Amino acid sequence: MWPWRSLIIALGFWPIAMSAPDGEFPIYRFKDCVARFQTPRVDPATGVRQSTVEARVTDTTWTQDVQSVTNTFKDFSNAYRQNDALWLSGSTALYYSNFLDATKCGLLINPQSGLNEDDTAISIILPTGLEKLQRVSADLSELSAPDRLATTGIAGLNGQMDRLDYVYTTGKYLKESIKDWQDDSKSLWRQPSTEMGFTAYNADGDPVIIMVDIV
Repeated sequence: MWPWRSLIIALGFWPIAMSAPDGEFPIYRFKDCVARFQTPRVDPATGVRQSTVEARVTDTTWTQDVQSVTNTFKDFSNAYRQNDALWLSGSTALYYSNFLDATKCGLLINPQSGLNEDDTAISIILPTGLEKLQRVSADLSELSAPDRLATTGIAGLNGQMDRLDYVYTTGKYLKESIKDWQDDSKSLWRQPSTEMGFTAYNADGDPVIIMVDIV
């Protein structure tokens, strides 16, 4: 927890800092979280598209295992409609989802198109949730070389968490936060230049700040 005056100086989040209980609110490092980017789906029967809120991940019980995660990478296009919902490490999530340019990060990441839409629901599991879960990796010995590359920063989950271990934001808001970071005229709060922040909210509407280390 940081005092709100320090946050105002460091980050420029004046409206949120003023409303924070006891003058403080939580700050988390994105690298200590995992995230999932979900574009709203269209119901094939009705043609009705989900809202961004409806596209959020809300499950609190995860039962993925090594085999199910491995099978997901083998069928990355989900042709058999049996894939697990996998999670991105916060350290690489913005590159994989194309919100930041993966060619400039110096890491071997194969970004996925279509995740960086304005109405994308971004669900983030905080460290409080990850403490209750096990991360499940694929069995690399069963995967081809291209599929092994695709596993960078991606894992399944197993265990039970609480609903308030999630926080959420949207593709549109994340883009605005990135633009602010990139815009020199709005960079007074950017300390240092290899770091940016954005606000996310839990299901009860309580805000947190997520700080991102730019590789």
